[in-house]
Amino acid sequence: MTPITNDDVAGALTEERLVQIISDEAKQAWDSHNTAYLLSLLAPKLKQMGLDYKEVTGSNTLSKWAATVAQEKFDVIRDPNTKARIGVVPRGVVFDFSDPETDNHSDPVSVQARPKLDRYRKPVIVRFLEELSKLSSDELATVVIPVPVIVKLMNEK
Repeated sequence: MTPITNDDVAGALTEERLVQIISDEAKQAWDSHNTAYLLSLLAPKLKQMGLDYKEVTGSNTLSKWAATVAQEKFDVIRDPNTKARIGVVPRGVVFDFSDPETDNHSDPVSVQARPKLDRYRKPVIVRFLEELSKLSSDELATVVIPVPVIVKLMNEK
């Protein structure tokens, strides 16, 4: 990605400079990885350099502000499945977060934090819970299942 230089840091952040920084980051992400540049990455980068985007955006969030000024330099795209995942791409680029062909963004935090669910291992626990659901409320009140048992059921095929 394009590093923010000392020239970007010198002086107050203006609307033009912020638009240019976002545009440069979007172009760099697209040129190098064919992916959107996530706006969530920009705020910490600017803060580290001593720049505050709120001086430009005012009470608007960065994504709302970017969407209003984006017409000329970049497009703002939202992931339909993850509300907070908002990216920018160079103007005119076709990109879709839900399309694995175009979504090449490597987000190590979310990839590592999301456990892989093995759908073939779910039936045992599902069948167990289905059987429990057949019990009356009085019977359910007396059922005590230790957590290790539930974990073992999760790992059974």
